[in-house]
Amino acid sequence: MPQNLIAIKIAQSAVLAAASTVVSGVSIAIQLSTPHEYLGLQIEYKYFLIASIVLCFMGALLSLRVDFVKKLDSSQWSKVATAMLAGLVITFLILPVAVSTPSVLFLMITAFFGGLAGTILLHLIFELLGDKELLDAVKDTVKQFLISKFKSIATFFGGAK
Repeated sequence: MPQNLIAIKIAQSAVLAAASTVVSGVSIAIQLSTPHEYLGLQIEYKYFLIASIVLCFMGALLSLRVDFVKKLDSSQWSKVATAMLAGLVITFLILPVAVSTPSVLFLMITAFFGGLAGTILLHLIFELLGDKELLDAVKDTVKQFLISKFKSIATFFGGAK
């Protein structure tokens, strides 16, 4: 008898999960088909997202032409995949956190340049994190730069010279 109750609970949970999946799919479809005005045209938002993904892919392919990326010891597909992943993360995760309401044009430009510079940025970050001496030198350089900027701002406002 307890097996029957467990089977009924599992069936109910499966039906609820399926219903919630359908409802969320309909909700996403409604949100993506909402028209957005761009250059005086009413275009559905999903086309902007598709354009952003295509631009990210174009930037990733264009990054293969950069000398720095050509020198990396990995296959062409891994370079493109890394650039695509970095571009998508920059476009759809980092940009919305940094800018509260990014325009679709800004989103597409960020997608292109995120894909273009994604491999280079990731390689430089990993190289920086892997070399303690280089990391210390970069920290000292940034610290000296900030100190010089703060001194020039203080001098501008009549502070200590």
